[in-house]
Amino acid sequence: FIDLHNVEKIISEMLNSLVHARDNSPVIFMIKYLSNLVTEQELRENGIEVHGPLPQRVPIITYPKFDEDCDSLLKRHLSRELWSNMKKKSTSKGGNIQMCVKSGVSRPNCDIGIMATDEEAYKTF
Repeated sequence: FIDLHNVEKIISEMLNSLVHARDNSPVIFMIKYLSNLVTEQELRENGIEVHGPLPQRVPIITYPKFDEDCDSLLKRHLSRELWSNMKKKSTSKGGNIQMCVKSGVSRPNCDIGIMATDEEAYKTF
């Protein structure tokens, strides 16, 4: 049930967003955060009204999981320490390390395993 509905990911990202926002009303923040994940119609159908600005989602960037048979340069050279340093960075266009490695993680037969999100990513990552 938890996996089927992505509950753990939703709660983790909500808490991550709360920590970043440091909102003085954490319960209200979490209610508004969760209300942003459903449609206005779903809220109305359940008798819920939310007013005011909604919190922004701050995704959790986790170290990628590589297939055992993956032999890409990315898997060989991307240490957890390097990942920890890179995950805090982003380009001015919003590119991050997770976006850059996505293709290499989803395609384990890719020799290189990383693609720049934009021209700034070449220097940033």
